[in-house]
Amino acid sequence: MLFRIIIILMFTLFLKANTMVQDINISNLSVLDQIEKITYANHKSILKCVEKQEIRSYIPPNDSYIIQIKPIVLHNIYGTMYLYDLRQKGKFLNAYVFDQLDIDANLSNVTIGLADGRHAEREDHLTLKHQTHINLKEVYKKIDLSQLQYFIVIDKKNENFHLNSLKFSIHKKNKKVSKNISSWLWKANKLNMQKVQAYKFHRLYVQMNQKDFPNMLKKIPFKNLEIYGLNGAPSDVNDYRHLFRDIDMLAELKKSYPFIKGYQIDIEPYLLVNFDQNKNLLLRKYMKMVKELMHYSHQRGLQFSVVIPFWFDTIFIDNQNLGFYVCDTADEIVLMSYRSDLNKVISISRVLLSYANYIKKDIRIGIELMKIEDEKHQIFKITNTKMTCLTPKSFSSDCVGIEQVNEYLITGDSISFYNQLYNLKALFGKTIPYASFKGYVLHHFEILPKKSFIQRKD
Repeated sequence: MLFRIIIILMFTLFLKANTMVQDINISNLSVLDQIEKITYANHKSILKCVEKQEIRSYIPPNDSYIIQIKPIVLHNIYGTMYLYDLRQKGKFLNAYVFDQLDIDANLSNVTIGLADGRHAEREDHLTLKHQTHINLKEVYKKIDLSQLQYFIVIDKKNENFHLNSLKFSIHKKNKKVSKNISSWLWKANKLNMQKVQAYKFHRLYVQMNQKDFPNMLKKIPFKNLEIYGLNGAPSDVNDYRHLFRDIDMLAELKKSYPFIKGYQIDIEPYLLVNFDQNKNLLLRKYMKMVKELMHYSHQRGLQFSVVIPFWFDTIFIDNQNLGFYVCDTADEIVLMSYRSDLNKVISISRVLLSYANYIKKDIRIGIELMKIEDEKHQIFKITNTKMTCLTPKSFSSDCVGIEQVNEYLITGDSISFYNQLYNLKALFGKTIPYASFKGYVLHHFEILPKKSFIQRKD
């Protein structure tokens, strides 16, 4: 499921039986396309605004994308130019999910190239060699593969060029099965070494504090377990000075405990109540924070890890992909791709898994083990921007300008492995076909049974 940017509206409504629900005024409806209403199993409801946004790229759902279209033909003093539009319904092609371009054509006496969405501004494009098989990993630094617009052919002799087909595909898949298991530990004083050893955890990301964290380190009797300090709250994006103190503390402790490997932040600024009014400012602060903490960690001999939601690759700040930026900056990212079906895990994570493949960075996938409530989603299209009232229990007939366009249910068991823990065994036996994938991170491993039924790869 492709995630759209969703901004929380500053209110959460708890509905009770026989309680009158008042209409709520919502201002500035003109900036919205839709309103999404989510109702949970306990009858808590949340109204969310879906912000107007340009979806910048098309992500083909399959492992190949074939172009067989008529080109735009231009004539000038340099010859004949053929422009093959790679876009889908006006959206740029995101080719990071592929690694090869195959060209079925006679390329004698022609020049070929690719142009991304910025080609008109910079007045150039990437010229390719006369090869029918192009390794995209050799060209990605010169062109934005997430915003491909044209495949270009220049025929200097004005001959009648014909392209049979153009195919983007995955040439080389990773067949290695990674069974590395890591986990978050939110209370250092609750470390259960028996369970850690039983499941042969590869790494723990441990919430830091001044007392419990150092004491926990004394309980670790073996050195094949890596420890990362962990911290972060949404508000830290505005003041993160205390995170530098965490890094100083870790660097000092590492002298006595060499199995300390790095520092991780889990900071989600989109959970701030004022996020929608200050989105660009807060995300610029977030990007600055990530970069500064990375440099500070490296200066003190620590790796730097960042937890992000899988949909960060859909956010652009100053024409820069936020998910790509974090991936470029950090040593690894942990994606909160909470799904209980491997195919869905891959589909919602494949853009960042693919991009990390290109830049040779590590990605781990978060797995939820705690109980998650069912979610009923109703999408309402705004047809009258002068509407000023909404009823959270149901959209009142007095509130004109709302038209329901979709309704669907997201069940808790499609997100979490709660009450289906033994399905983890099948998950860990399957392949995520990306070399960037380095294993799973379990959320709330405390609920696992004492006897292990899954093992990591040593």
